[in-house]
Formats: sequence, C-alpha cells, structure tokens
Amino acid sequence: MKKMLLWSVLALLTLSIVSCSDDNDNEPDSNELVGTWRMTTFDYDGTSTTIVAGQSTTANFVGTAFDIDAKITFLESPNEYKTEGTYGINLMYSVSGQNYETQATVDGFLDSGDWERDGDTIKVTNADGEVSEATIVTLNGTTLVLDAATSETTIDPSSGITTIVEAEGTYTFERL
Repeated sequence: MKKMLLWSVLALLTLSIVSCSDDNDNEPDSNELVGTWRMTTFDYDGTSTTIVAGQSTTANFVGTAFDIDAKITFLESPNEYKTEGTYGINLMYSVSGQNYETQATVDGFLDSGDWERDGDTIKVTNADGEVSEATIVTLNGTTLVLDAATSETTIDPSSGITTIVEAEGTYTFERL
C-alpha cells in the first residue's frame, strides 16, 4: 500500500512539474535571424505558361545557382534587411519536347526593405511594397534554409500575351 501511495505521489508531482513548464519554450526567436548570411546554394523549378490568342504553351524549368557571392543581412530595431552580391543561374527548360539550356547573372536576389517573422514564416517587404514569404526549414547558429514559392501572372497590354509563372525554390545560407 505504501508503494502504491509513493508511486501516486511521484506521478502527481511529475504531472504538476510538467504542467507548470513554460509554454513559450517552442516559440521562435526572431533574433536568431539577425546577422549576415552568405548564400551557398539556390535551386528552383517550376512552369511558365504563355497564352497568345487563346493558345497556350507551357515550359518546365529547373534553375541552379553557381558562382555564388550573395549575402543577406537581417537587422533589428527596426527589422530591416539588405542584400548584396551576385550569382549565376544555370537554367534548363523544356518547351514542346525541345530541351534548352542558358545561363544568366543575377545581381542580388532581393531588394532591401523590412522583414518580420511569424513562426516558421519570414516575410520581407521591399521598398516598392512587394511582399515575399518563405518557410524556414532550418535555422540554427550556422545554417539557414528557406523554401519559397511564387505564382505570378502578367499581361502585356499592347499584345495581350499572358504569362503565368509558378516556381518553388530552396535557398541555403551560412552565417558569417
């Protein structure tokens, strides 16, 4: 009987300690982002659909960054971000069964502006008021991995050509 009472008291004590623990332990710390991060990889894929006079053509594409010399710095109070640098993109795409490959240089990957974090989502707003979001996949003292998706539709007013681009990409950074 004493053993049963002892186990009951220990169980009750354990439950009371666990239930009184700080519920904020799992809340994200936005300060983890503060600092300068160097981009080490960037890969993306998606589709681009062009509609001309009711006829559509879709291209599938895959892009991989190379010669990366790009950085992003997250500042606090106020929460501002700045980017600098360049990288190349090796772009492979397929249209109507034909495969193509091209390369381009990108000067920076975002503009400067404001940032905010909500859980595993980071939002950046550039100087033009355009908002982009990314999901934080990994964030620790040395590594930041972001997944981002975009969907954009443009219509050329002079020709009436509509272009719809949908893409998903992953950025990997290391803290400097």
